[in-house]
Amino acid sequence: MSNPDAGEISIVDLIPALRAFARTFCRVPDDADDL
Repeated sequence: MSNPDAGEISIVDLIPALRAFARTFCRVPDDADDL
């Protein structure tokens, strides 16, 4: 497993940003979670 102190970004940390990015493609925000 990666060391959290190594300055690497975890995939889990990216989830909120990825969800916000997906919402830009959907007219209904709830549909973005299906992407």
